[in-house]
Amino acid sequence: MTKYFVCALLFGFYACSDFHKSEQLADIEKMSKALDSAAIVLSEHPIEKMNEIKAIYLEIEDEIRMNHSVKDTISLEFGKKMDALKMVRLTFEPLEKAYENLSIGLKNEKKRNLDLKTDIENSNGERENYQQNVDFENKKVEKLLKLLANYTRIREKSLTIFNQYKDEMKAFADSIAKQ
Repeated sequence: MTKYFVCALLFGFYACSDFHKSEQLADIEKMSKALDSAAIVLSEHPIEKMNEIKAIYLEIEDEIRMNHSVKDTISLEFGKKMDALKMVRLTFEPLEKAYENLSIGLKNEKKRNLDLKTDIENSNGERENYQQNVDFENKKVEKLLKLLANYTRIREKSLTIFNQYKDEMKAFADSIAKQ
């Protein structure tokens, strides 16, 4: 009789960890959908566009450097526009790093989520740590989403500034090249 009681008690403790299984799987599913959405957003905001802008900017900057003398004067307003474009230039490298980190991070996190989902479904590993693992992965997904939001915000701002001033800067570079 005692054996049955002990077995029933052990089975009860064993099964208790499965009470949260559906919640954990739902959390993982939510994270997976967020990662899929993030991957779509990242693909809609490719770094290649920034690389094209970088090439155009460097071409304009080189023309101005080669042909602009210290004696030439420019208006304060025009100088502010040139400074704004220089600030855009400073975003190129951080944006490239952020894009690379996001690309790698999203792939890795999708795999980790799939592995965690499989572990929970098959009751592999230490079941008492499942919730900690789900929470940990959820925090990593939140960080990736924040990084993505920051990347897209800075990228769009840089594109807007560049598109606003590039024609005027190109015209200026061409005009001093002709002199």
